[in-house]
Amino acid sequence: MPIFEYRRAFEIARHIKAFLEVGLTRNGSRDSRKPESRDAGSGGSQRPVAGEELNGLRAGSTPDEDLPLFFLIGRSKSGTSWLMRLFNSHPEILCRGEGKFFGKGKSNALHGALARSKEFNRWLGHNPWTLRDQDPNLEDIVANTINYLMQEKLRKTNKKIVGDKSPFTTPGVVEEISSICPGAKVVHIVRDGRDVAVSSVHHQWNNATDQGGRRKLSREKVEKREAYRKDPETFGASGESIFAGGHVAEIARSWSKSVSTAMEDAALLGDNYCQVRYEDLLAEPVGEVMRLLEFLGADSDEELARRCVEAASFEQLSGGRTQGEEASSSFYRKGIAGDWKNHFTEEDRRVFKEEAGELLIRLGYEDDLDW
Repeated sequence: MPIFEYRRAFEIARHIKAFLEVGLTRNGSRDSRKPESRDAGSGGSQRPVAGEELNGLRAGSTPDEDLPLFFLIGRSKSGTSWLMRLFNSHPEILCRGEGKFFGKGKSNALHGALARSKEFNRWLGHNPWTLRDQDPNLEDIVANTINYLMQEKLRKTNKKIVGDKSPFTTPGVVEEISSICPGAKVVHIVRDGRDVAVSSVHHQWNNATDQGGRRKLSREKVEKREAYRKDPETFGASGESIFAGGHVAEIARSWSKSVSTAMEDAALLGDNYCQVRYEDLLAEPVGEVMRLLEFLGADSDEELARRCVEAASFEQLSGGRTQGEEASSSFYRKGIAGDWKNHFTEEDRRVFKEEAGELLIRLGYEDDLDW
């Protein structure tokens, strides 16, 4: 079963073993004894515990205390990439992605790769360092691996806060974060699900196999893509939907489930959770960025926030296009709010509101369930 393309499970385990030797866990339960001197009688200096140089963590302190860590979460096509680049432009914040740390059921995520690896679990079950009264929990290993990887990158910069862009891979991502990295902060960006749906269609089109991507599109989806790109105005005037089959209902259900679950699980994080709407970030970028920077513990000076906004503006990210100027094949397609009104048919509106109307109301995008 695949884990990572560049290394096998037992190779990962060799590096993880260093964490186990100092008994590090995500909740701080560890052997707190100080390393003995090699020559106590002659006043020799103490040597570091095995693995201390590798992971950069002080023996006797928790990873969460040592590393100002946060995760930027959100439904795909909700602005996570934009906000990541905005954060990363701040002189105190290193924000990059996607580490794909969370998703116990996903073989391409760290948690899932280790949980599903027969080789790794065989190693874990027969290693003398793991056969103790308090066996290391898989989540402890995932937590310390995350801290090691992110701290190593942060250490090579002049920055002090590190974050990973973690778009939803499973609805339970917030619950995983709260369990594995309980001291981490979470920034959740939400966007009107109907705009998410429109952006998702263009994203699928761009990632089709005939475009060099991995997604195999049906003939109907390819025909819609070609007709739209040939003449968007004529396509729109025809009254035809950009969604094929039951795609709009599928996206509505997925958006509603993932966003609702994250908001409900936010209680597990307490004050370490902060939510921002894509639309508010567009309307009041400097004010919203100042609020988010203060939440992360970074310098939230107004002029500094303004420079971050300018560094990650749509014009900068799109290569010079003005906001609202569409490029269907671009990752940064249009950069506006409410574009769904230009694409949804009456049937699309009805279906989406039927599937996700309650969340649209909860987030302030609609007043009632009438369509």
